[in-house]
Amino acid sequence: MFNRKIFALLLGACAVFLIADPAQAQGRGGSFSSAGDGKYAPNVPPGNAVDPPEGMAITRDNTSGSRLNRQTNEERRQAERRRRAARGEAVAPENSTPAQNLRAAQALATGAALECRVTEASLLGVDAQEAPIYEAACAEGPGQLIIASTPTQAYSCFELAAVPEGQQCELPANQNSLAVIGGWARQSGVTCQINQAVAVGRSADGNLIYEIGCAGADGYWLERASDGWRVQSCEVIASTGETCRFSEDRG
Repeated sequence: MFNRKIFALLLGACAVFLIADPAQAQGRGGSFSSAGDGKYAPNVPPGNAVDPPEGMAITRDNTSGSRLNRQTNEERRQAERRRRAARGEAVAPENSTPAQNLRAAQALATGAALECRVTEASLLGVDAQEAPIYEAACAEGPGQLIIASTPTQAYSCFELAAVPEGQQCELPANQNSLAVIGGWARQSGVTCQINQAVAVGRSADGNLIYEIGCAGADGYWLERASDGWRVQSCEVIASTGETCRFSEDRG
């Protein structure tokens, strides 16, 4: 029996990604530079002052009020990079190439025992400890967002998609949930015309649960357990008080 849970862990994780993503992120306090240089700029409404992080200098003039001393910020960032390097931890290249990103993401995936042969990777930015964050596309299965922290943290792109307000995978190769989850449904014995697929939560055993939609029929929930796929129809799911989001879509 399925026990649907929303990803509480992912809600916390996405908050990290929102701050760390240099292309999209707008955290509660600011955002990282779109240049990928790891620089953090606080969001300050017009006319309001902001207290800088501890140890960061402020200079003032008559035209711009207070502003962060960028040189001091850069020195702090470089010091953290040197500390990470001295500990043997991954450090994001200053100007990474696609090949460098791929190699770095593959090393992290291998070290974390992920089933992912990386075919493409992008460097999204760094977290507060200067740990690089990569999005990796995998030859088979879902892509991954990987943080080069200690220990390495990794999140399936399908899991992240279950929290729409959080960080999402953006590589074109990672927009493959219908093909991948649909293929798993076929392996499990589902024979309907599959037109939608998404991760919806975890079971009481901690296994991922996926929902598929079927054209002209109720869909199914799939649980990937250690002994194989467990399948339940949305008709059965509804009898337990849960809701299948695709059941009414009979396109």
